[in-house]
Amino acid sequence: MRRFTRDGNDHYSLSFSSFKKKVPIRAAGIEGPFEVVTAEGLIVIPEGWRGWLAFDMHGYPYPIGIGEFELAYELEEDKEVWPAVEEAIHGEG
Repeated sequence: MRRFTRDGNDHYSLSFSSFKKKVPIRAAGIEGPFEVVTAEGLIVIPEGWRGWLAFDMHGYPYPIGIGEFELAYELEEDKEVWPAVEEAIHGEG
């Protein structure tokens, strides 16, 4: 069984391509404690945690730490995308 870690050299044997998400997310700043049921299961966020609660393109919530959020996301100015996203999540329209 191959194992991949953050500092391991295993991943250098693979040929990776660069990808960017096509679908915008919704996110709000939030502080712990709270629980969130993600697509992968329950995550318990402790007291003192600060970050963002986001919803993916399927409607699942997930927490994102401040540092990761600042590296990976920027504010989407085009608000017209949300009706299409809401329809995809909830079947509304």
